Amino acid sequence: MNFARSVAAKRKRDCDRNAPKEIRQQLNMLTAWIDASQVYGSTLKRADGLRVYRNGLLKVVQNNMLPEDTNSTCVKEEAGDYCFMAGEKRANEHAALMALHIVFHRYHNEMALKLARLNPRWSDERIYQEARRVIGAIMQHVTYHDWLPVILGPDVMRAYSLNVLSPGNSGPSVWRYNSKLDPTILNAFATAAFRFGHTMVPSLFTMGDSQVRLFTMFNRPKFILQHGGQGLRKMCSGMIHDPAQASSLRMVQDLSDRLFEDRHNVSMDLGSLNIHRGRDHGLPPYLHYRELCGLQVYSSFEEMYRTEPYRSQTLMQVYEDVRDVDLFVGALSERPLPGSVVGPTFACLMARQFHSLKFADRFWYEAPDGPAAFTRDQLREIRKVTLGRIVCRTTSMPTVATNPLYQSGVSLPSGVLLPGGVYLTRNQNISCGALPEIDFRHWYDPDAQA
Repeated sequence: MNFARSVAAKRKRDCDRNAPKEIRQQLNMLTAWIDASQVYGSTLKRADGLRVYRNGLLKVVQNNMLPEDTNSTCVKEEAGDYCFMAGEKRANEHAALMALHIVFHRYHNEMALKLARLNPRWSDERIYQEARRVIGAIMQHVTYHDWLPVILGPDVMRAYSLNVLSPGNSGPSVWRYNSKLDPTILNAFATAAFRFGHTMVPSLFTMGDSQVRLFTMFNRPKFILQHGGQGLRKMCSGMIHDPAQASSLRMVQDLSDRLFEDRHNVSMDLGSLNIHRGRDHGLPPYLHYRELCGLQVYSSFEEMYRTEPYRSQTLMQVYEDVRDVDLFVGALSERPLPGSVVGPTFACLMARQFHSLKFADRFWYEAPDGPAAFTRDQLREIRKVTLGRIVCRTTSMPTVATNPLYQSGVSLPSGVLLPGGVYLTRNQNISCGALPEIDFRHWYDPDAQA
């Protein structure tokens, strides 16, 4: 299997052969921040290429779809198939990923048009930047309010101060900027911890009345473009209702044996790629991170066996010594923490990363002051937005789960406030019209009226 090494960061020896040796480091090709760069791009060139330069809008084509990326190499099987262009160049890897890119792309345009109507004298640049600022804030809020509690659980969220204020709460935030934190992405986070979700991907995706195998959807926009773009609604509906697998050492065959399979049956293995990527980046072994996180460090497989026999038996089949276990493998073998998806090692690494991304961000959406700060009323409106509302506004779905990240009927760690003061604490399917909308009157600019 072909394996390309990650791009190495520049070292002094690249210019001076006599310079002392330095540890190889890798470049992050994207922005580190939770700034909706997957919508707008991580470079000015990418961002400019997505803009219409009128009313702050992003480019769309027929059926309100993403524009074409002529430099991409997706699989075109049907007449009219083309590769999508989004802020992130990997947007075409899978239909589920394509769907989320389209949803947020459309949501930006809806927001831009509302701002343009509200403030007719605003320039294209002003509208674009304001809509982008709000989309970035919504992305941060949904990530920390709705998604992270699912992954890390309530105890870890509290321990690392990751909670954000819920809808209906207009009080001051507890957020404070910390200039001493390093917000860059941890190597262990990008190369191991944040890949935990690969084991949660199912092998079947529901699209309307049928179920489609995962491996048949790689790099194929046809699943979104079919029936005049109605594949988007089917994809979103299926993702909301299909359960994820538990995070574990198991990975579906579509990822381990048929990843990006071509017509010659040549494919890749995602589990192998993840392990090898950790070695490419020089990650220390699993036990190093156990010690870093203040967890028990096993001196042997026998010691591990006394508390977790299944884990030790599995790892002993592959590794000669407990000190050799790769971080990705060892952490995935852990039992999830209460109310969490991941075990203690990955929870620790992810919590540290998201703590830094929150408190080292001068433009964090809850910032109480500064040039990018929202007013209290604007912040209250942003907190009202849910992922379900975004999906409703950008697809033709009539109903949606209160929180699309949970299965129906389960209790929600953070409720959803509906118009009229109704506060839902249990996940259920509700009418799209029942979900709260942003009141853009709080963005009214008296100096920008016709």
